[in-house]
Amino acid sequence: MHVFWASLEWLAHTILYIWIGVALGVVLPPRPHHPSLTMEVEFTQYLKPVDVGYAVLLYLWLLVSRTVSIAMFYPLMRSGRVGYALTWRTAAVMVWAGLRGSVGVAMSLYILFDPLISNDQYKAHCVFYMALMACSTVLINGSTAKVLLKALGLLRMTPQQLQVLEHVLQVSSSQRGAATWLGVARLDQALHPHWHLPL
Repeated sequence: MHVFWASLEWLAHTILYIWIGVALGVVLPPRPHHPSLTMEVEFTQYLKPVDVGYAVLLYLWLLVSRTVSIAMFYPLMRSGRVGYALTWRTAAVMVWAGLRGSVGVAMSLYILFDPLISNDQYKAHCVFYMALMACSTVLINGSTAKVLLKALGLLRMTPQQLQVLEHVLQVSSSQRGAATWLGVARLDQALHPHWHLPL
Protein backbone atom coordinates (compact mmCIF):
# COMPACT_ATOMS: atom_id res chain seq x y z
CA MET A 1 0.00 0.00 0.00
CA HIS A 2 2.88 2.36 0.80
CA VAL A 3 4.38 1.77 -2.65
CA PHE A 4 1.04 2.60 -4.28
CA TRP A 5 0.70 5.95 -2.50
CA ALA A 6 4.36 6.79 -3.13
CA SER A 7 3.88 6.06 -6.84
CA LEU A 8 0.72 8.16 -6.91
CA GLU A 9 2.56 11.02 -5.21
CA TRP A 10 5.40 10.78 -7.73
CA LEU A 11 2.92 10.82 -10.62
CA ALA A 12 1.10 13.86 -9.21
CA HIS A 13 4.38 15.75 -8.77
CA THR A 14 5.45 14.84 -12.30
CA ILE A 15 2.20 16.09 -13.81
CA LEU A 16 2.38 19.27 -11.73
CA TYR A 17 5.94 20.09 -12.80
CA ILE A 18 5.13 19.38 -16.45
CA TRP A 19 2.19 21.74 -16.09
CA ILE A 20 4.35 24.50 -14.63
CA GLY A 21 6.76 24.02 -17.54
CA VAL A 22 3.91 24.54 -19.99
CA ALA A 23 2.75 27.59 -18.03
CA LEU A 24 6.26 29.06 -18.14
CA GLY A 25 6.20 28.55 -21.89
CA VAL A 26 3.17 30.84 -21.94
CA VAL A 27 4.62 33.41 -19.54
CA LEU A 28 8.24 33.62 -20.73
CA PRO A 29 9.46 34.66 -24.19
CA PRO A 30 9.17 33.68 -26.95
CA ARG A 31 5.44 33.28 -26.47
CA PRO A 32 3.84 31.15 -29.18
CA HIS A 33 0.69 32.53 -30.77
CA HIS A 34 -1.53 29.52 -31.12
CA PRO A 35 -5.34 29.34 -31.11
CA SER A 36 -5.28 26.77 -28.29
CA LEU A 37 -3.81 29.36 -25.90
CA THR A 38 -6.75 31.26 -24.49
CA MET A 39 -4.62 34.00 -22.90
CA GLU A 40 -4.07 36.91 -25.24
CA VAL A 41 -1.88 38.91 -22.86
CA GLU A 42 1.85 39.31 -23.45
CA PHE A 43 3.12 38.43 -19.98
CA THR A 44 6.74 39.25 -20.78
CA GLN A 45 6.02 42.96 -20.57
CA TYR A 46 5.59 42.53 -16.81
CA LEU A 47 8.84 40.62 -16.22
CA LYS A 48 12.15 42.46 -16.01
CA PRO A 49 15.75 41.29 -15.37
CA VAL A 50 15.53 42.62 -11.81
CA ASP A 51 12.88 39.96 -11.12
CA VAL A 52 15.61 37.31 -11.24
CA GLY A 53 17.40 39.14 -8.42
CA TYR A 54 14.17 39.31 -6.47
CA ALA A 55 13.76 35.57 -7.00
CA VAL A 56 17.21 34.95 -5.48
CA LEU A 57 16.28 37.12 -2.48
CA LEU A 58 12.99 35.26 -2.16
CA TYR A 59 14.81 31.91 -2.16
CA LEU A 60 17.14 33.11 0.61
CA TRP A 61 14.17 34.50 2.54
CA LEU A 62 12.45 31.11 2.33
CA LEU A 63 15.54 29.45 3.82
CA VAL A 64 15.67 32.01 6.64
CA SER A 65 11.96 31.76 7.41
CA ARG A 66 12.09 27.96 7.47
CA THR A 67 15.11 28.09 9.79
CA VAL A 68 13.26 30.45 12.14
CA SER A 69 10.10 28.33 12.15
CA ILE A 70 12.05 25.12 12.90
CA ALA A 71 14.12 26.90 15.57
CA MET A 72 10.98 28.22 17.29
CA PHE A 73 9.56 24.74 17.77
CA TYR A 74 12.87 22.92 18.19
CA PRO A 75 12.69 22.77 22.04
CA LEU A 76 9.28 21.11 21.84
CA MET A 77 10.35 18.71 19.09
CA ARG A 78 13.63 17.88 20.85
CA SER A 79 11.83 16.90 24.05
CA GLY A 80 10.06 13.99 22.38
CA ARG A 81 6.65 14.95 23.77
CA VAL A 82 5.43 15.51 20.21
CA GLY A 83 6.48 12.73 17.83
CA TYR A 84 10.04 11.43 17.83
CA ALA A 85 12.76 13.29 19.68
CA LEU A 86 14.59 15.54 17.25
CA THR A 87 18.33 16.18 17.17
CA TRP A 88 20.00 19.25 15.75
CA ARG A 89 21.18 17.14 12.81
CA THR A 90 17.67 16.11 11.81
CA ALA A 91 16.49 19.70 12.33
CA ALA A 92 19.19 20.88 9.91
CA VAL A 93 17.97 18.34 7.35
CA MET A 94 14.40 19.57 7.86
CA VAL A 95 15.52 23.12 7.16
CA TRP A 96 17.45 22.18 4.02
CA ALA A 97 15.35 19.39 2.54
CA GLY A 98 11.90 20.58 3.54
CA LEU A 99 11.61 23.26 0.89
CA ARG A 100 9.25 21.93 -1.74
CA GLY A 101 7.12 23.87 -4.14
CA SER A 102 4.26 21.56 -5.10
CA VAL A 103 1.51 23.39 -3.23
CA GLY A 104 2.83 26.79 -4.25
CA VAL A 105 3.13 25.70 -7.88
CA ALA A 106 -0.46 24.44 -7.88
CA MET A 107 -1.68 27.71 -6.36
CA SER A 108 0.25 29.84 -8.87
CA LEU A 109 -1.20 27.81 -11.75
CA TYR A 110 -4.67 28.30 -10.31
CA ILE A 111 -4.03 32.06 -10.21
CA LEU A 112 -2.69 32.04 -13.77
CA PHE A 113 -5.73 30.34 -15.28
CA ASP A 114 -8.39 31.92 -13.04
CA PRO A 115 -10.60 34.19 -15.19
CA LEU A 116 -11.80 36.10 -12.13
CA ILE A 117 -8.30 37.49 -11.49
CA SER A 118 -7.78 40.27 -14.01
CA ASN A 119 -4.38 41.58 -12.86
CA ASP A 120 -2.00 40.13 -15.47
CA GLN A 121 1.10 41.52 -13.78
CA TYR A 122 0.14 39.68 -10.60
CA LYS A 123 -0.39 36.46 -12.58
CA ALA A 124 2.96 36.74 -14.35
CA HIS A 125 4.87 37.38 -11.12
CA CYS A 126 3.10 34.56 -9.24
CA VAL A 127 3.98 31.97 -11.87
CA PHE A 128 7.51 33.30 -12.44
CA TYR A 129 8.53 33.44 -8.77
CA MET A 130 6.87 30.18 -7.79
CA ALA A 131 8.36 28.30 -10.75
CA LEU A 132 11.84 29.60 -9.91
CA MET A 133 11.38 28.66 -6.24
CA ALA A 134 10.30 25.14 -7.17
CA CYS A 135 13.15 24.71 -9.66
CA SER A 136 15.77 26.10 -7.29
CA THR A 137 14.67 23.92 -4.38
CA VAL A 138 14.70 20.82 -6.58
CA LEU A 139 18.03 21.64 -8.24
CA ILE A 140 19.93 23.15 -5.28
CA ASN A 141 18.39 21.61 -2.17
CA GLY A 142 17.49 18.29 -3.75
CA SER A 143 20.85 17.69 -5.37
CA THR A 144 22.84 18.59 -2.23
CA ALA A 145 20.66 16.78 0.33
CA LYS A 146 22.77 13.61 0.17
CA VAL A 147 25.95 15.62 0.73
CA LEU A 148 24.36 17.23 3.80
CA LEU A 149 23.19 13.86 5.15
CA LYS A 150 26.67 12.42 4.70
CA ALA A 151 28.33 15.45 6.32
CA LEU A 152 26.02 15.22 9.33
CA GLY A 153 26.65 11.49 9.68
CA LEU A 154 23.02 10.51 9.19
CA LEU A 155 23.81 7.92 6.50
CA ARG A 156 25.90 5.80 8.87
CA MET A 157 24.04 2.96 10.53
CA THR A 158 24.35 2.29 14.23
CA PRO A 159 25.38 -1.21 15.39
CA GLN A 160 21.81 -1.81 16.56
CA GLN A 161 20.42 -0.89 13.14
CA LEU A 162 22.94 -3.19 11.44
CA GLN A 163 21.98 -6.03 13.78
CA VAL A 164 18.27 -5.58 13.01
CA LEU A 165 19.00 -5.41 9.27
CA GLU A 166 21.06 -8.62 9.38
CA HIS A 167 18.29 -10.37 11.31
CA VAL A 168 15.65 -9.29 8.77
CA LEU A 169 17.83 -10.46 5.87
CA GLN A 170 18.42 -13.84 7.54
CA VAL A 171 14.73 -14.40 8.22
CA SER A 172 13.69 -13.31 4.75
CA SER A 173 16.32 -15.46 3.01
CA SER A 174 15.38 -18.51 5.08
CA GLN A 175 11.69 -18.09 4.21
CA ARG A 176 12.21 -17.24 0.56
CA GLY A 177 15.50 -19.00 -0.10
CA ALA A 178 13.96 -21.81 -2.15
CA ALA A 179 12.46 -19.45 -4.73
CA THR A 180 14.37 -18.90 -7.95
CA TRP A 181 13.93 -15.87 -10.16
CA LEU A 182 13.26 -18.06 -13.17
CA GLY A 183 10.50 -19.83 -11.29
CA VAL A 184 9.01 -16.50 -10.25
CA ALA A 185 9.22 -15.23 -13.83
CA ARG A 186 7.43 -18.35 -15.08
CA LEU A 187 4.45 -17.47 -12.90
CA ASP A 188 4.06 -14.15 -14.71
CA GLN A 189 2.06 -14.90 -17.86
CA ALA A 190 2.60 -11.39 -19.22
CA LEU A 191 6.35 -11.82 -19.60
CA HIS A 192 6.34 -14.61 -22.17
CA PRO A 193 3.62 -17.08 -23.18
CA HIS A 194 5.90 -20.05 -23.80
CA TRP A 195 8.52 -21.12 -21.27
CA HIS A 196 10.74 -23.99 -22.35
CA LEU A 197 13.54 -23.34 -19.92
CA PRO A 198 14.37 -25.81 -17.15
CA LEU A 199 14.06 -24.65 -13.56
